[in-house]
Amino acid sequence: MLNTPRNIHLILLLLIFLLGSLDHLTSPVTESLAAPADKSLACAPCGAPCPE
Repeated sequence: MLNTPRNIHLILLLLIFLLGSLDHLTSPVTESLAAPADKSLACAPCGAPCPE
């Protein structure tokens, strides 16, 4: 049942999708995008600088 080309193709696509999702979710870059590094000069929640 798993030896048909269609099933092998579907299993490979599922594995590629799962590995890509896992890589995306465990990426250390997403943590730095969520919070600005220097919050002391930020007025807005998005990290925009204060107008002087």
